[in-house]
Amino acid sequence: MPLYEYQCKQCEHKFEKLKPISKIDEREKCPKCCSDNTERRLSVFGVGKSGYCTSAKSESCGG
Repeated sequence: MPLYEYQCKQCEHKFEKLKPISKIDEREKCPKCCSDNTERRLSVFGVGKSGYCTSAKSESCGG
């Protein structure tokens, strides 16, 4: 089940919610002020290079 990030438009509180993809469009209430005026935020997650070097001559390793 994906973890979604939300922000309340009323009090600007940021929170996360685990919910199935099938319910992605359902509004979430702010746990701080109980407003349902919230928006889903773009989640940031790690993608790309792992930092693990496979070559001693790799530029990303400083070699």
